[in-house]
Amino acid sequence: MFSPLRSTCYGLTLACAISSTIIGFIAAFIDDPVVVRTRGFGLCLGVFSFFAWLWISILTAYHDHEPNPKDVLSRAPVHTTSYAIMVPPWLAFGIGLLVQAPRACSTETDDPAKCGLIVTSGLLSIVGAFLAASCIFAVRRSDTSANNGKPEAYAEYTPLRTALYALTLTATVLTSTFGLAAAPLDTFAPHLSAFGICISVVSLPGWIWLSILTSYHMRPDANQFLTRASTHFYTFVAMIPPFLAFGIGTLSQQSYNCNTTQYSDGSAPGWCGVTVVAGGLSLLVAVLSAATALAIQLSRAGTGLQRNVCLKSGDSAEKLGDDLVVSAAADA
Repeated sequence: MFSPLRSTCYGLTLACAISSTIIGFIAAFIDDPVVVRTRGFGLCLGVFSFFAWLWISILTAYHDHEPNPKDVLSRAPVHTTSYAIMVPPWLAFGIGLLVQAPRACSTETDDPAKCGLIVTSGLLSIVGAFLAASCIFAVRRSDTSANNGKPEAYAEYTPLRTALYALTLTATVLTSTFGLAAAPLDTFAPHLSAFGICISVVSLPGWIWLSILTSYHMRPDANQFLTRASTHFYTFVAMIPPFLAFGIGTLSQQSYNCNTTQYSDGSAPGWCGVTVVAGGLSLLVAVLSAATALAIQLSRAGTGLQRNVCLKSGDSAEKLGDDLVVSAAADA
C-alpha cells in the first residue's frame, strides 16, 4: 500500500545516507593533530553509511507494493528493526564528529574548509539518525504488514533476481569508486587515467539508474515503464559491452604498474592494486549484468518482455501483460 509519508521518509533517509557516505570518507582523510579523532569518526561514518544506504535501497524496493507472505523484506518488523539499528551508530558518529568541531573551528587551525566539513558530516549523521527514527514511525503508522490474510495472486518472490540486482548495484558502486581512484594517478601505465575516467563516467549514472530499477523490480501492482521487463532486460544488456571493454582495457595496464623491477618510491604496489581491482570489478559488473538479464529472460513470468518484471505465468499475469502491451502501443 502506497504511503506518501513513508515514501518521503525512505527517500530522505536514503539521500542522507549517501551524502554521509561521501562526506564521511572525505573527513577520514583529514590529517591534523588538533582534530586527531576526526579521521576515525569519519571512516566509521563513511563505512556504516555505505552499507546503510545499500540496505535502505533494498528496503525501499519492498516498502510500497502489495504484501506477499513470501516476501520477508516486505514485513514491517524487518523495516522497523533495520531503522532502529541505524539510529544509535549515526547518533554516536555525529556526536563524535561534532565534539571535534570546536577545535577544528578555532583560531588554532584557521581552516574554514576543515571546520565546515567536520560540522557538516556531524550534522548529517545526526539528521540520518532522526530520519531513521521517523521511518520507524512511518512504518508503524502505515501498517505495511497487513495483507488481509490473502496471498498475492500473481506476484512471485524471486530471491535470485533480487540477489543479482543487489550484487550488480554494489559492484557498480565499487567500480565507480575505484575508477575515480585510478583517474588521477600518475603511474607507469600510459592509459590508466583514461580508462579510470571512462569507468567512472559509465559507473556513476549506471548505479544511480540501477538504484531506481531496484526500487521497481518487485511491484506487481504497478503498470508503468519502470516495472516492465523490457526496461530491466535491455538496461542490463546495455551495461555489458562498456564494462567488459573498460575492464579489459584497465587490466591491460597492470603489466606496467605491477612490474616490481621499476623504481616507484614504493607507490607501485598501490598502483598495481588499484589497476587490478578496478579492472576486475568492471568485468564483474559485466558478468553480473549478463546473469541478471538472463534471469529476467528465463523467468516464468507473463508474455514476453512487455510484462511486469515480477509476474509469473497465469491468468492474472496474462491479463496484466495484455494491459502492458496496450500501454506500450499507446506510448508509441
